[in-house]
Amino acid sequence: MNKLKDSLQFFIVVSLIITVSIVAFPQENDKEMITLQEGTQVYLKKSGNAAFTLNTDLKVEKSRSDGKWVKVIISGWVPASGVPSLSSEAEEDSTPGEKEKSEETPGPIVTGEAGPFHVTIKDIHFVDEVKDRFGTLYRSGTEGSFMILDLIVKNNHKKERNLYKTNIVLIDGKGRQYKSVGISNEESFDGGSIGPGETKEGFLYLSIFDDSTLKSIQIKGRPCSSCPKYKKVFDLGDIKVEKLRN
Repeated sequence: MNKLKDSLQFFIVVSLIITVSIVAFPQENDKEMITLQEGTQVYLKKSGNAAFTLNTDLKVEKSRSDGKWVKVIISGWVPASGVPSLSSEAEEDSTPGEKEKSEETPGPIVTGEAGPFHVTIKDIHFVDEVKDRFGTLYRSGTEGSFMILDLIVKNNHKKERNLYKTNIVLIDGKGRQYKSVGISNEESFDGGSIGPGETKEGFLYLSIFDDSTLKSIQIKGRPCSSCPKYKKVFDLGDIKVEKLRN
């Protein structure tokens, strides 16, 4: 009888331990999920610059709340080529067909010499609004867009030389010319004085009409007060605006 009683007590104790364990350690599936609406800005840190703006509703895991802020966890996939420590490993593991595709990745849109400078336009894309360094929002309007040039300029001369934003002009298929609208933020191309061998990179913002077809980028100027003028035209005729906007 005592043995039966002892067994029953042991069973009750084990059951209580299991019950407490389940309550104390919730399953991973119990994580709170919230939905961020389209247009929500996701910041890298509080009061910092927006990392990106959602173009669709997105369900994410809520990490914690802190006053008016909610910390969220967003997971996803990125190309291995974008992670330096993985790029070589991914190349070794790729099949011949995958290697051929990676070799077809397009290079810079424009690269070449303009006076004492080597100029590279890595990318061209379009947005409807841009913020300056003070957080002021600029909208392009219903008949236009902001065209953003991702620009790299290296001074190949042995002395300091000047390249200003106004030296760079976009010409469209109708002969209209567009210069930088002067928006300045942490990502913009500074221009101005460039030291010998120095490289500057950043975005150049131009406001263009939606019916524009890209024709050329013209870079001209006088790199110093005693320097001769130069002029270089890079053809953009094969680039379709509609394709860049998609």
